[in-house]
Amino acid sequence: MKNLFLSFLIICAACSVFAGTESVANVKDFGAKGDGVTDDTRAFKKAVTLSRERKIPVFVPRGEYRLTDTLDLREQSLKGGEPGAWNADSAPMARLIIDHEKGPGLHMKKSSSLYGIALMYDEKKPDTRFPPAILLDGVGINLQNLRLQYCWDGIACHPKNGAGRVNIENVFIVSCGGCGVSISGTLDIATLRNIEVWNNLHRPNVTAFSFGYNDGISCLRLFSMSNHTGFRATDPPEGWRRPDKGTWGTFTDCATDATSISWDISGRAEHQLGITGGLYWGHHKFLQISNPNARLVVSGCQIKDNGAPSLDLSDAGQLTVSGCSFGRAMNCAYPFVNAKKVKSLSLTGCTFDENSPVLSIGPECGYLFFTGNLIQPSDHPFFREDKRGAGSNVMISGNMGRTP
Repeated sequence: MKNLFLSFLIICAACSVFAGTESVANVKDFGAKGDGVTDDTRAFKKAVTLSRERKIPVFVPRGEYRLTDTLDLREQSLKGGEPGAWNADSAPMARLIIDHEKGPGLHMKKSSSLYGIALMYDEKKPDTRFPPAILLDGVGINLQNLRLQYCWDGIACHPKNGAGRVNIENVFIVSCGGCGVSISGTLDIATLRNIEVWNNLHRPNVTAFSFGYNDGISCLRLFSMSNHTGFRATDPPEGWRRPDKGTWGTFTDCATDATSISWDISGRAEHQLGITGGLYWGHHKFLQISNPNARLVVSGCQIKDNGAPSLDLSDAGQLTVSGCSFGRAMNCAYPFVNAKKVKSLSLTGCTFDENSPVLSIGPECGYLFFTGNLIQPSDHPFFREDKRGAGSNVMISGNMGRTP
C-alpha cells in the first residue's frame, strides 16, 4: 500500500511539472504540415505567440513550410534541427518557403535569435525585389547556421532603428539579387563570422556585404563569390541621426573570388577600417575609393585582379598599405596603383609582379610614400603616368627591382 501511495505521488508530481510547461513550441503541434504546399503561416504564428508568453523557443522540425506573411520575433528564438553539415548543404535544415512580398520573411526584434533554418524564395522570380529575408530591428539579435536562397536582399538592418550588438555567424547566401548582408546602425561591438555570399545565377550588380554606420564591428572570414562588389562601405541610410559617421571596424581573413570590385569605399561618411589578411582574387579592382573622409589600413593581403588598377583612388583620404602581394593573371596595361586624388598614401613592404606598370600619379595626389617594396623586373615601366601637381609631396626610395 505504501509503494502504491508513493507511485501515486510521483505521478501527480510529474503531471504538475509537465502540465503547461512545454520545453518548446513545436509548430507541428499547432497544425503545420511542412509539405511545401500547405500554408503554414497560422500554425507558425500560434507557436510564436505561445513562445513569447511562456518564454520557450519555437521549434521547427525538418520539412518545407510555406509562409504567406511575416513572422515577428521579439525576445524569443526560432530553431530548426542541427544543420548536420556546412550550410551549403541545406538537406538537414528546416526550410521556410517565403511566398509573399508584404514584408520581410522574418522581422527580428530585440533579443531574438534564429538557428538552423533555411529561407527559400522562388527561383522563377529573379527580378522581384522582395523585402529583406531577415530584417534586424533592435539590440541583442543572434543569427546562426542559416541558409538564404534566391532572395533579393538577404540580411538587412532597419534603416532608422539599426541593430545594436548583433551577432551573425555560419550563414550561406545563394544567388540574391541585391545585397547579401547589409549592416548599419550597430553598436560596439557587432560580430560577423563565417558568412559566404555566392552568386551562382550570375545576377548583375549584386553586392555581397554593405556597411553604413557601425560604431565598432568585427568581421572574420567573410567571402564573396561571383558578385559585382564584395564589400561596400557607404553612407548610412537617409535620415540616420549621424550621417557623417561611417563604419569603424576590422575585417580579418576575408576573401573574394571572381568578383569585379573587392572593396568599394564611397560617399562622404568617415569610415575607419582595418583590412588584415585574406585572398582577394577578382576580375577588376581590389580597392576603389571615392570618399575623401575614409581612413584605411590594409596589411598582409594577397591581391590578384585584372583589367583595372588594383588600387583606384579617385578621391581618397588616408590609405596605408603594407606587406601585401599584388599580381595579375596576365599582362595588363593598367597600373597596380592609380593615385589620382588622395590626401596621403603609404605603400611599404609590398611585392608587385611583372605583369603591370606600378604607379600612376595624378595632379591632386597629396602625400605619397613608396618605400621598401619589391617590384619584379618587367618590360612594363614603373610609371604609367606621372602628372604630380605643385602640391604633391612624393617620396619613392629604397625599393628593389624596377625603379622610376
